[in-house]
Amino acid sequence: MKRLLSFFLILGLGTGFAASTVEHRSVSEAYVAPEINIAFPATVGKFRKNEVSRSYNPMIGTKIRYSDADGFCADIFIYSLPIKETTVSAAELEKHYNTVKEAILGLPSRSASIKKVTMPGETKVFDKRLGSTVYTAAFQISWSTGSDQISTMRMFSCKGKIIKLRMSCSREDAELFADAILKLFQQ
Repeated sequence: MKRLLSFFLILGLGTGFAASTVEHRSVSEAYVAPEINIAFPATVGKFRKNEVSRSYNPMIGTKIRYSDADGFCADIFIYSLPIKETTVSAAELEKHYNTVKEAILGLPSRSASIKKVTMPGETKVFDKRLGSTVYTAAFQISWSTGSDQISTMRMFSCKGKIIKLRMSCSREDAELFADAILKLFQQ
């Protein structure tokens, strides 16, 4: 009996902890990220918010997932990283951007399903309203099945966090999504 009670206690604690790290939200409900106190709307263009995953590991952070009716997605990541200050230095932001960029470009060596990754475009612009440099990169992923996919990334800092937008959709839809999200940070 003790063993059975211990099993259910451990199962309950594990299930309770796992449930606390993923929040499912109604599509009609905005999500306020407590780390930065910004409200992300339920819909952004053709994308609808369908999941918020919060991890207390600062390297994983919070992911706010949006998707459209065709299955394309646009995600917002909020990373703390192991930064102790309330601001992210330009050097720390650039280092993180380069690390992520190199990881994406190196995907073919780690996945048999990805044949090649190229980067047809990259920009770095200081946004006065954000008070941060915004890095933008477009990646073309060629799958071993013969199909290609565009993935666009934007990265900047806000309130001691690194914010990454990752859009796996058409470049036009990615730009519309990213521009709408950036406006939330510029207010």
